[in-house]
Amino acid sequence: MLERNLALIPFHGHMATAYRLFFFIHKLIVLFYVPIGAAFSPHPTWSVVIFDFYLDFIFLVEIVTMFFMPYNDS
Repeated sequence: MLERNLALIPFHGHMATAYRLFFFIHKLIVLFYVPIGAAFSPHPTWSVVIFDFYLDFIFLVEIVTMFFMPYNDS
């Protein structure tokens, strides 16, 4: 029998729901923000650049946390 690994992020529950909602909202922002910014902003301001770095950091965190999310193997 496999032991429970405490380092894994729970797949169910309030924490997992909040985690998924947080990243879903950021994915919706990127869905609209990136094409509009690429089409209409030839010279981005500092606030746009900082916001881009923020989004990049958020998705870096998501990539790292995906290694700690369990999956069902039937």
